[in-house]
Amino acid sequence: DDSDPLRLFNTHLEGGTLTKELALSHLKALTKMTHYGTGSGEATIKWMWNEYDKYDDSKVDRDLLEQTIRHLVREGKEELAWSWIEQESRRTNDSLNPGVRFIWRAATASALVAAKAFSADHDNLDGALETFFRAKSSSYSIPLSRARTNIATLLMMPREKMVMDSTDVDIEVLRWPNTSTELWETFLESIDGEVYSDEALSVQLSLYHPRVPNAFPYLEHCRYLAEKKAVVTRMVRKPSVIPWTRQGLHAEAVLRQQGHEQHADWLGDFVRVLYKRSKWIRKKEETEGRRW
Repeated sequence: DDSDPLRLFNTHLEGGTLTKELALSHLKALTKMTHYGTGSGEATIKWMWNEYDKYDDSKVDRDLLEQTIRHLVREGKEELAWSWIEQESRRTNDSLNPGVRFIWRAATASALVAAKAFSADHDNLDGALETFFRAKSSSYSIPLSRARTNIATLLMMPREKMVMDSTDVDIEVLRWPNTSTELWETFLESIDGEVYSDEALSVQLSLYHPRVPNAFPYLEHCRYLAEKKAVVTRMVRKPSVIPWTRQGLHAEAVLRQQGHEQHADWLGDFVRVLYKRSKWIRKKEETEGRRW
């Protein structure tokens, strides 16, 4: 069958005509069919290492790596990804860009985190968090900013999209509500006090504590932002303001549930101002088809 992506993949692989673009197309087709366990992930990562001695971080490379890791995890062969992270390039020191190893390690760790999350059998992110901690404790230098942001985003991902125009706000229900509290707190401790952007991850994560959500760090950060007009001006021009305002409504609901009405009123007003001022970037993101 000429339309069978697995057969086409194997034909190109065996014939030496496989390219990154073809491999990506075939893996995407298999993913769409939820056709895992074919060995395509293992075959692809071995082919990538044999045929290409670097990872360029182009869109094709990023998408291909993510698809490859997704299949590897479903195949139970994720250790191959760790082996790939830990391999040294075969290039000579004279021709190797020093950043190449760090780029592929960072991208692979981030892809592993996502793959573990979306292949989980239960409503938790324990496997994804354990993957992050493994990368963090590795004896190899693995840049973790991508994986860290990925984990934080997943920990705060709601089951349903909140309606920003609603006057009645509810506490969000998380997509993975049964994540280990111990692992969750260990992750929060690992980033607590560190600000990676204008929107501090630690104050956002505190909103979603599995036992007792704490909206006050987020509230205080918003009060700080309210005094920094230049920072707010930058915020409303960036895509990250979209989840930030959604989280603001969640924080408002948490404060109201805990009896802090005045704080909730102030925060609700501030977040809605951000929402209105971010109209341009929201429209741009919707046009480009992104989802939050």
